Amino acid sequence: MFSRYIYKLDNVCKTYPSSGNDVVALNDVSIRIPAHRVVGIIGTSGMGKTTLLNILGGIDKPDEGTVLFNNNEIPFWNSGFMNDFRKVVVSWAFQELYLINHMNVWHNVALPLVINGKSWSDCKETAIELLIDLGLVDKYKSKPSQLSGGEKQRVAIAMAIAKKAKVLLADEPTGNLDMETGNNVMKHIVNCCERRNITVIMVTHDRSIVKQYCDAVFMFRDTGVIERIRNR
Repeated sequence: MFSRYIYKLDNVCKTYPSSGNDVVALNDVSIRIPAHRVVGIIGTSGMGKTTLLNILGGIDKPDEGTVLFNNNEIPFWNSGFMNDFRKVVVSWAFQELYLINHMNVWHNVALPLVINGKSWSDCKETAIELLIDLGLVDKYKSKPSQLSGGEKQRVAIAMAIAKKAKVLLADEPTGNLDMETGNNVMKHIVNCCERRNITVIMVTHDRSIVKQYCDAVFMFRDTGVIERIRNR
């Protein structure tokens, strides 16, 4: 039986060595992240938000403390397990878009599946389904250069969701978009992930996005204090 919390972090610390004083990114952080929700992480720059996201995604590992996923401790020391965790369990959506310009939209969306061993023909149906959900099916043969900023961001979201991961980690997914376009992108993200029971964990500076779309919100006040300011 799965926990109502998809992640549980206890007493997590992370310090990065520096030529001067070491940089403390996280200091004794304990947090519970609910499953199948849209979770916002906010706070000023340098408070450790992206470090937290990197640990949740298995890109970085804590110096101290424990991280549980569905009540099982993540073995950061086990490279084979971590490779599978990053490959299967989590997906990333970045502020910077990594679309391949010479490929059309549906090929971009299908690419993560092809990399994992599936054929283009087997992946096309999944790609088209996602493009329908994200309001982009009429653009499926277009090249990225023919899309607007919001459309490109939705293609990147489709790429992240395509491999059917359990968690979508998003680092400023609307950071380069105007308010109207950002809201449109978020509506599609939320609707698409709700239908697939995907937990969304999003770092953002946009308080209006957080207020409108996030079920749970955590505010970083410094590297060791995280305040939960919403749970609906």
